[in-house]
Amino acid sequence: MEQNQPNPTEFQKAEPKPEIQQEDNENNPNSKGEDNYMLFGMCIGLSIGLCLGQALFDNMAIGMCLGLCIGMAVGSLIKKTPKE
Repeated sequence: MEQNQPNPTEFQKAEPKPEIQQEDNENNPNSKGEDNYMLFGMCIGLSIGLCLGQALFDNMAIGMCLGLCIGMAVGSLIKKTPKE
């Protein structure tokens, strides 16, 4: 069996692509993202869910899932007030 191996000189060097500059959303006044307390809600929901899951269900996994879901729902409903 003969394998067709390309000649190393046939390959061209790839042109370097210019780096894509990512804008920082925190410093960009034109960003239209909504700020909410989802992160804090998930952290608090996780801790409360673990405690209640162990106490009520004897299963921390069920409590963790329920706590994260409830924390995410409650945290996303509370909007942050813009700082001026």
